[in-house]
Amino acid sequence: MIHLKNAFATMAAVCLITTLFTSCKKSGADSPDTATSDTYQPLTLNSTWKYATDYPAVDTTVMTMSSSTQTYGGKSYHVVQSKAKVIGNANTYFYNGNHVYNWRNSSAGAGDIDFTYLNDTAKVNYTWKAKVTDDGTISGIPAQMLGKIIATGISKTVAGKAYTNVIHTTVQLQYALTGSTYSTFATYDFYVAKGIGIIEMDASTYGVKSTFKLLSYTIK
Repeated sequence: MIHLKNAFATMAAVCLITTLFTSCKKSGADSPDTATSDTYQPLTLNSTWKYATDYPAVDTTVMTMSSSTQTYGGKSYHVVQSKAKVIGNANTYFYNGNHVYNWRNSSAGAGDIDFTYLNDTAKVNYTWKAKVTDDGTISGIPAQMLGKIIATGISKTVAGKAYTNVIHTTVQLQYALTGSTYSTFATYDFYVAKGIGIIEMDASTYGVKSTFKLLSYTIK
């Protein structure tokens, strides 16, 4: 049974690499947009981000901030419409509140995955634990996200463009396969630029690697 659980956990971890651009939930009702262009994830209406992706296919994804919101766990998430040539179209969800940033997506067989990927006031080496799903499990296995601030106020070049005021965080996807001890199955590195949003996300799990890189953006 342990080996079966390990296999399921690994498969789910690999699947989560794709969730950031392949969610398939429907949006909620329209509501007024919140202008937050000075944060680390602008939520302003019609702002766009174009990303290059390499997993599950080499593709480009254009994300557009809509005027819709969806409530999960008492928090109001902004709906972002994603369009990709190969991967297809989807909705994804951003939340900013009390300096904490979440990115929520849908994963086949795993339910809604909620990445708590940033605290913009935390210092280097600050860590946090967060639920990965509403019930704290993936495919029936207890799971959590363990985040850490790696660097703040750095510069980073992505796709030939230099960005400043960047925060680097890591988020580990962890499972408790037996008892209450959690083990890491996947690691996500986020690079987030103030006033722009996520400029790069690198994922790694059991030799499967993926990267999403920002090609261009328009903040309204």
